[in-house]
Amino acid sequence: MRTDELLGLQPEEDGDELLFVSTHQATELLLRAAAAATVDAAQRVQAGEVSAAEVLLRRACETVRAATGLLPVLSQLSPLAFGRLRPRLGNGSGAESPGWRGLRGAGRGLQTAFEQRRGALEVSLVQLYRGRTHRPLYRLAEAMVDLDEAVRVWRLQHFVLAQRVVGGAAVGTQGMPVDALGKLISQRMFPALWSVRDDLSVVGGELVS
Repeated sequence: MRTDELLGLQPEEDGDELLFVSTHQATELLLRAAAAATVDAAQRVQAGEVSAAEVLLRRACETVRAATGLLPVLSQLSPLAFGRLRPRLGNGSGAESPGWRGLRGAGRGLQTAFEQRRGALEVSLVQLYRGRTHRPLYRLAEAMVDLDEAVRVWRLQHFVLAQRVVGGAAVGTQGMPVDALGKLISQRMFPALWSVRDDLSVVGGELVS
């Protein structure tokens, strides 16, 4: 586990900085694990192992939720305390997070694998969602929606935390106002799986066997 080496990466002089750094490092590890599970899921889809891919996505989803669960820890930092340690944080931003970049890339790979599989089965998204919900491809699609939702909740919680600690009008470390982050929450990893719900409301009809 190399625990001693891991614990040597955190600052010891400042309790506030220790809290901030440790929480972010733990988040990076969790996002990396979620990305790895998503990459594995895409590979399973490519191999035609759709049910196995669903299991991996459930793991990725719970891992992202675990990362979200860490955010309330940072709410224990007062605005004054964060202001004091902020100059030591440099000019990094959440967009530069290796874990976040890895998860986004893994999501794009999964989207491609899913579309290829759906194309091979010659089924549209509307047909898929009008079919029986026990079918593996449908269950995979809903696992993708679950992951997308978990990511959006994580981003929302991060945005609310930033508002709480530094204020909405404050400018982030890369010059972006905190409130501007709120516009990013509406972004989705798998937009077609959300928009198909609008299509279903138009198409209507019964489930197809």
